[in-house]
Amino acid sequence: MLDHFGLDVEQAEGIRHSLAGGMDNARLMRENEKLRDRVEYWKGQTKKSDRTKVDPKEVRKLAKKMAGDFSTTMDTAEISAQLQAIYDGLGKDWSYDQAYEAAHSLAREMVEQASETDGFLYNEYEPLRVFFRENPLRRIRWRRFRPA
Repeated sequence: MLDHFGLDVEQAEGIRHSLAGGMDNARLMRENEKLRDRVEYWKGQTKKSDRTKVDPKEVRKLAKKMAGDFSTTMDTAEISAQLQAIYDGLGKDWSYDQAYEAAHSLAREMVEQASETDGFLYNEYEPLRVFFRENPLRRIRWRRFRPA
């Protein structure tokens, strides 16, 4: 019978084994077994799963953040549903064009429902805001002017 090194085990009985570092054979066998177990564990960890799962709570959190960042009036539940569909599609090996089209559609819808804010007047009155911030209003007693 040949082992994995190509040696005939029955003939190798009389061979003396030299172990580096003085390790005994039983200890080496235990260490090899641990290493085999680790290899099997990591093979299982790196195996491609059937379906990618995205945490719905994180999707809702992202949808809420996107709605706030883009000042959209679009419902966060609708944004969340579309984002979930995009993530699920990516898990099903969508092509680049399919993913782009879905994301582009969501972005277009969010922009169309975005509320616009005009910063012109805000910037125009900046010196006045700074003045009132630096000089608080004080109550002044007025004396009545009485002509003599």
